[in-house]
Amino acid sequence: MRLEQDHDHTSCPYCIPAFFILFLLVLTGIRSAEAEYYQIVPSAKLTQEYNDNIFVSDTPVNDLITSVASDLAVLGMGERLDWNLSGGFRAREYAENKLQNQQDWHVSGGLNYQHSERTSLYTNAFFLTDTRPDTIEDGFVIRSADRERYTFNIGGRHAVTETTSPFITYRYLEEDFKFVPERNQRTNVLGVGLSHRLDRIIPMTTGQIFVNYSHSDYATSDDDTVRFFLGAEKTWDEKWRFSANAGIRYTKSSFITLTPNATPPPAVFTGEGVSEDWGPATDIALSYDGEYTRIALTAGRDVVPGSGQGRSVEQVRWTGSVNRRFSDSLRGSLNASIQSQQSFRDTNPALRVDRWSFLFRPSISHDFTRHWSIECYYRFFFLDDRQRDSRATQNLFAVTLSFRYPFIN
Repeated sequence: MRLEQDHDHTSCPYCIPAFFILFLLVLTGIRSAEAEYYQIVPSAKLTQEYNDNIFVSDTPVNDLITSVASDLAVLGMGERLDWNLSGGFRAREYAENKLQNQQDWHVSGGLNYQHSERTSLYTNAFFLTDTRPDTIEDGFVIRSADRERYTFNIGGRHAVTETTSPFITYRYLEEDFKFVPERNQRTNVLGVGLSHRLDRIIPMTTGQIFVNYSHSDYATSDDDTVRFFLGAEKTWDEKWRFSANAGIRYTKSSFITLTPNATPPPAVFTGEGVSEDWGPATDIALSYDGEYTRIALTAGRDVVPGSGQGRSVEQVRWTGSVNRRFSDSLRGSLNASIQSQQSFRDTNPALRVDRWSFLFRPSISHDFTRHWSIECYYRFFFLDDRQRDSRATQNLFAVTLSFRYPFIN
């Protein structure tokens, strides 16, 4: 925890180079698993949208927004190794609110390596810049304000027997906001666990037990959370899959306190407060993967880093999606979610969060040719911020023309 906020933009310029150096070292070091199939995929998109609340605020401002995006992806696939590298940019122009005209870019890479029949490894890294004021992530508006986001994941699994496999995962997340550094965050998450196939008891079922520890560093607080889970996953007919993880978590938060001075100066004394909280942690998912239709339903509850909030929050989520292929060239989808975020008990009163949101997004797309396609979609978003007594509604209509031309080796 930093008791004095640094108002300079303290990004992590070495993070992404380090991540990709690691990625390339792993990739070039696996000489026995060279890719047998390569694909280079350039693509471009042109989007025209009408947005009736570009800042998602209780005082709506509408505008027409034109966006242009270009991406390049390189994929390699082999018997034991799959890898990918991609990057691109997105530029947007507002018809009226010219100060919001910006360009964002992103770059990512990842690999999955099957070292042997028993051992597998994966790693990926992702970087983006985001300046759009109505970006929605995990059901809530980030209000990006010139954000940089770095993500790195790595993990592995080894089967000690035909039925039992220990696994380990690590995740790093960093967000830097150029103009509002009090929203910056650094989060490290480490998980270890054990999975065991239960086919002798329940066909096509796997049980698991795992422990997860996360540490989040914010401008005015530090949060540590330990989670313990028991879970199971079952499949039916190779189409239906159900998974459920349930457990308990413990969160400890250290934060800055300000006490008024009866005889200034100074006006206030800076101190440190501590809060502790116990609660349930759950993650439930049901999916169907058919020939023409895909369905995914999820529900969960846990303490997560509040992106753009500068603090951790307890989030409850209910999400659902349906994707339908009507023909070889016509597809449709429907996505919806209801999510809430609240600060856990005994937290710093100045950092309290209490809000919920509803998101609804239907879309339909048509392929003119192998390379050209068009998508039309609508997005409705409602945000109720009870802590600030503020409510906002957004309606967004958009049409996207896409071009994609893969080169295969």
